[in-house]
Amino acid sequence: MKLLLDTHIWLWSLGEPHRLSRRVAKELDDRQNELWLSPISVWESFLLFRKKRIQISNMTVGAVPDYVKMQAAIFADGSSSGMPEKVTQLVERRRFTLATTRELIGRLEKAQSAGTAKALVIADLRQWAGSIEPQGRPNRNSQTTINQAAGRSLIADAAAGLDAHSIKEELARLGASEKALAASKPPL
Repeated sequence: MKLLLDTHIWLWSLGEPHRLSRRVAKELDDRQNELWLSPISVWESFLLFRKKRIQISNMTVGAVPDYVKMQAAIFADGSSSGMPEKVTQLVERRRFTLATTRELIGRLEKAQSAGTAKALVIADLRQWAGSIEPQGRPNRNSQTTINQAAGRSLIADAAAGLDAHSIKEELARLGASEKALAASKPPL
């Protein structure tokens, strides 16, 4: 049987197997089952780690055990594997994330130079994130929906970052992220 692992099941199986129910643990251990992992789960694990909502000590962030079949992956050298349409989705999400990061930097630089109060900047970012909602009933596998979710998350993270840090500090974090995305392979 093919099993698509939910993010929390995957993370628990790697770091906290005692949290799995007996039934789930049994299914994961059954070598006749094919275990699948969505690229979104790897991305979610990275976000959870970055937000310090999970601690990872016994694995590399985004690592996937050999027994889990990936739908798609893009490696640091720019090579990829998996289903071509899923690889394309990953690249397009990265491209959209880069564009959104650059827009965030532009908005924060403009607010900083205008001396806009941080509370107003946060409110503006939250309004912007809320405006990126899919219309009607979205197809969760469509590129638009995937990009919108990534954009909302990125903008919400920036707003949350401003709750705890200065605009200058958030700009530095976003600048480092923009630099890494712009240098990633394949080129965006």
